[in-house]
Amino acid sequence: MLKFATFDALKSMVYKENRTSIFLLLIILSAAILRFWAFPDIPFTHDEFSAMARLQFQNFSDLMKYGIVIDGHPAGVQVFLYYWVKLGGESEWWVKLPFLLGGVASVYLIFLIGRLWFDEITGLLTASYVATLQFFIMYSQIARPYSSGLFLTLLMVYFWSKYFFGQPKIRYLILYVLFSAMSAYNHHFSLFFAGLVGISGLLFVKKNQLLKYFLAGLGIFILYIPHLSVFFHQFTQGGIDGVGGWLAAPTYEFIPNFFGWVMHFSWIVAGLLVLIVFFILLKAGKFIPVALPWRKRALLLFWFVVPFASGYFYSTLVNPILQFSLLIFTTPYLILFVFSWHKTLKTKQLAIILLLIISVNSLTLILGRHYYKDFYAQPYENLFTTALIDQGNREVFVIDDCIPYIHGYYFRKFGKELPYYTKRNREFYWDDFNKMISRIKQPVVVVEALSGEELQLVRTFFPYELDYLHGFTHEIYVLSKDPADRDFANSEPLVLFNQDTLIGTLQIKPELVVFDSVLQRKQLIMTTDQEWGFSTSLDLDSISGSGNVILEASFGILPLDSLGSAMLTGYVTQGEKVIYWTASPFRRFEFDKHQPTTVFLTIDVQSVLHNHLNPDDVKIHFKIWNNKKQGSYIIDWMKVNLHESNPKRYSLFYR
Repeated sequence: MLKFATFDALKSMVYKENRTSIFLLLIILSAAILRFWAFPDIPFTHDEFSAMARLQFQNFSDLMKYGIVIDGHPAGVQVFLYYWVKLGGESEWWVKLPFLLGGVASVYLIFLIGRLWFDEITGLLTASYVATLQFFIMYSQIARPYSSGLFLTLLMVYFWSKYFFGQPKIRYLILYVLFSAMSAYNHHFSLFFAGLVGISGLLFVKKNQLLKYFLAGLGIFILYIPHLSVFFHQFTQGGIDGVGGWLAAPTYEFIPNFFGWVMHFSWIVAGLLVLIVFFILLKAGKFIPVALPWRKRALLLFWFVVPFASGYFYSTLVNPILQFSLLIFTTPYLILFVFSWHKTLKTKQLAIILLLIISVNSLTLILGRHYYKDFYAQPYENLFTTALIDQGNREVFVIDDCIPYIHGYYFRKFGKELPYYTKRNREFYWDDFNKMISRIKQPVVVVEALSGEELQLVRTFFPYELDYLHGFTHEIYVLSKDPADRDFANSEPLVLFNQDTLIGTLQIKPELVVFDSVLQRKQLIMTTDQEWGFSTSLDLDSISGSGNVILEASFGILPLDSLGSAMLTGYVTQGEKVIYWTASPFRRFEFDKHQPTTVFLTIDVQSVLHNHLNPDDVKIHFKIWNNKKQGSYIIDWMKVNLHESNPKRYSLFYR
């Protein structure tokens, strides 16, 4: 009987091991396919180009001084890329390869940690979510310190766990020290997490391990000493993580937005997770209050909540740094916590659950989030493909806001160069911009990353829109001044208001209206005793059901003497509250006393409403304000056009 019992136990163990291996292989294969989809064609993002531009140095000293210290991130990833690019070149597939591999390896590592802390089923369920959620896939496809940080911190936690929850061997402690130091060099948030893990060890360390653990902590600090000068310089300059100065402080909406994004903004994904958790709890029955698992679960929550809360309050009170990307190092432990409560799952039950997770997450990623369509349509790739390839042999001029490295990169990639003007790294003057556009000899311009007013100015010289491409964070226009392109141009925008057409409320004082007998039309005159001369209000719900619109105002102004400080103002109200205000001063434009000059102002309602496209009780107002009553001029004509705005501008991070 003992022989049979032993044989049955061995058979069960082999079956269980084979089951785990098959499921794990399926999960890792899914992770690899989702990350390596159309692998050679994954384009660079803006952040990657920023990093690549800061690799262009002849020696390590210049790299540190001009490519790392000024950035705000630790040196680790930038130093790695410096030598990696020297080894294999600057093509997208080569630069991204280590980060993609790190993303796939992270799926395996979270399984190992889940198995070590709890069991194989917890590891498999957690790994299936890390394998298939956009959060982890997208950052695996970006050569920045997020995928690498996840990989390194998981290795750190794995060897830390092997030491405390496995066998306390010195080699595990040494590897923990090594990967902790590498995590510290990777990103300031992975450094912070390494510190939390180190402190957490005090909950599990035994008396006879205290000295070794103290020496391990000392070893991590010694390995980080070479980077201390960089850290303190970045910290004192307020540039930690390189986002200070442009990133907005998070609001209360950050938390639901983050969890909604992680769940693909899908009730199906969220509902499936709730059903799985409910099923697991139902199967588990009564919880057995074993001390160690409860301490582990509390620790998993601590690892997620403390970095989240620290980033949030630091961002609101000191310097905005919190982004979704910074939470990638700790989110796996929240998922691990969620799946740590099961008692047991039969093979068929586990197989069905894993297949549902992989299928639902993958389908909502592809069909619901349109992830590959949107993420693979990066602004610079689209811009230069449109300008260098899609226009064929036509003479093209490019107007953009790219750093010089990006132009050189795509000129090398496509083996072709074009004349261009970039706003980047120069003082922008409206008159100079106007003169530059007027001197363009090419019949076609490809335009990207201009303000609304700048785009309107370009349109006055290049009135025919041949193409419009839009995607995440970008809009690209192909405009022509060749009359032969008139018949091929896109349809004209909707005119909301001009001398003959009006949707909204127009307010004009009768005494300001004059009649030009030569032009045979009415005009408005503003004198030095008039502060307000014209205003119009437009109800958003009367012009758009979604709020996904751009309003372009243009006024023909003819000065009678000086313009003073007059300006065309625009503002948006919701109820009685002004939620946005902007202005276009007349003096920024170059005026001709003999003919009207066009003054532009643009309001992007989608941006004003922060992508909350609810038109209820929202009004857009345009008003001329002669705020110091100094100038006098004639308003020869006025017009407000309506354009659809970019529905994909925020697509990767919002609904």
